[in-house]
Amino acid sequence: MHNGTGSENQKALFNIVRLKTDIFNQGSYLGFCLADKEIDGSWNRVAGVDGQWRFADIDFHKTTLNVQGQSNIIRWMPFNLYAQIGDTINYDTGDPFLGWGATIGIGVNFKPSARLQLGVDYAKETFWRTQGGERLWDYNVFHTRTIYQLTRSLSVRAIVDYNHFYKQIFGNLLFSYVLRPGTVFFLGFDSNYDRNEFGRYDRRNYNVFVKFSYWWRV
Repeated sequence: MHNGTGSENQKALFNIVRLKTDIFNQGSYLGFCLADKEIDGSWNRVAGVDGQWRFADIDFHKTTLNVQGQSNIIRWMPFNLYAQIGDTINYDTGDPFLGWGATIGIGVNFKPSARLQLGVDYAKETFWRTQGGERLWDYNVFHTRTIYQLTRSLSVRAIVDYNHFYKQIFGNLLFSYVLRPGTVFFLGFDSNYDRNEFGRYDRRNYNVFVKFSYWWRV
């Protein structure tokens, strides 16, 4: 962490976090990097993921190109754009291979008031067996979220996801209560729906969960 001052009235805070862990089996790892910069209330945050995957005893060395950008020109409606293209793994235990994939997406956040936040994300994912070869799938994913601050300590968040490929709807409702900074209680509800042959959505499962987060300073 670096904390510096650019001028008498400007304070800058920089944070860089790098994590790496082995996953699945020996030879596969996942890395994550987060760089965060805050200057007088405005911030810029960039995250990246890299890794090597060994799936079904096969080493996959991926090369991808990622482009992303964000704008806060409209203070109450920040938005971001991203795109990724390159090697993509087909996670099918019967036919694992390294194909070619492309993802494009946009996310928009609305902040009509200090208490209310609304967000909508859209992503389009396409996968080919080889670059320029047979297209195996092409689908859309929609993600919506609503956050409302009921009181200083109590907030509620609602999420609805729709996967066009699997014809599935996922819903989540989460209540959060902050007892003090770093100590938070959560009460949540999950529900998944699948589309049947008649075009209606049937509930597949339903979960209720309770979580507790405690920040212990040493």
